[in-house]
Amino acid sequence: MKSDEKIENVKAKMGPQYLELSLENGKTVSLLNGTWKLLKIQPVQWNKKIPNAAEEIQERDRVQQLSEKGNIYTPRPEEDKISPVSNFFLGLIPGYSGLYRTKNYWGAGTFTVLELAATANLISISSRQGLHGGAFQGSSSVTAASQNTQDTIFGEAILGLLLLTDAVTSSIMASSWNEGTYSGEPLRFSPKKTTWYGRGFRSLLFPGWGQIYAEEPGKGYVFLTLGASLFAAGIYQDNHIRTARREYNADKDQILNSDRIVTYYNPYPVVRYEWDIPLLSSNIIRAEGSKENLDDAKILRGNIWGALAAVWTISLLDAIFFSGNKDKLTSGFRFNFRVQPNSQVYETRAMGMSASNTEYFAELKYSF
Repeated sequence: MKSDEKIENVKAKMGPQYLELSLENGKTVSLLNGTWKLLKIQPVQWNKKIPNAAEEIQERDRVQQLSEKGNIYTPRPEEDKISPVSNFFLGLIPGYSGLYRTKNYWGAGTFTVLELAATANLISISSRQGLHGGAFQGSSSVTAASQNTQDTIFGEAILGLLLLTDAVTSSIMASSWNEGTYSGEPLRFSPKKTTWYGRGFRSLLFPGWGQIYAEEPGKGYVFLTLGASLFAAGIYQDNHIRTARREYNADKDQILNSDRIVTYYNPYPVVRYEWDIPLLSSNIIRAEGSKENLDDAKILRGNIWGALAAVWTISLLDAIFFSGNKDKLTSGFRFNFRVQPNSQVYETRAMGMSASNTEYFAELKYSF
């Protein structure tokens, strides 16, 4: 308590305004939030009733669940709480994340880097639209304008998705921040129980999250780092493709300008346009080189997005089948052989003899 009084050996249930305590004598006591400062999670030891095996398992599961984040809980003071709504809107600011307020600097820094990259990419697209209008002629300008529109929509979609993800995550983390802080070590009587669908859903959202949730952070951070790196590389490669496409369209336009003015006197001066063959050949070769660079950039972009999809898929399958200490989807055989004497004794009256029977058991089990 804030008065330094200790209330021990009780079961606690936290509510929005009260902390409800269940006492050994069956009574309950409600403590108003703000009157207590610390909750230490540990198994209760009530002596009046001897619990059976099922109740002991239930008590262990209760303690493990309560202490999943740590066995010492400290509520968040009212003056330090963060509004989830305001944190949501802060996450919509490009380059800033509401996670900074909850001291989740690693996640906040990741969002900042990705959002700045996506914003710079979008600004680059917008600045090139003005250049395309005066640089191209004929059908090339129409093609470039259409391509710029598609690139702009794609760039805006990437930035919008990042900002929305940042905003939702910031709001959720603010709610978690307001609950309070946990310290100490979780009380574990057995490995942490995680379900395959719980791990799979998390890895479906972000590669590596399911492994981190299953307390295998080594694999989780590897998948998360690879996913973020490939995503950033994909955005960069998209920007490189737009540059290569602009250069290719400009080189194509130069082919149309590979002519020259020739004046003939027969007997009066006549002006004609003729192809400058050396210049035409040079421009065609240059355009072919630009087209090859553009095709190579598209192939590399496909490889990057394909690698990201592969990492995401492997992370999902690993989270479902190979992560976590419980509820793994595995299969295997088990063979068991045992000998058990039979307690029954058979009497043969005619011979005046008795005999005992020995039974042999063998079982083969397949589990999935």
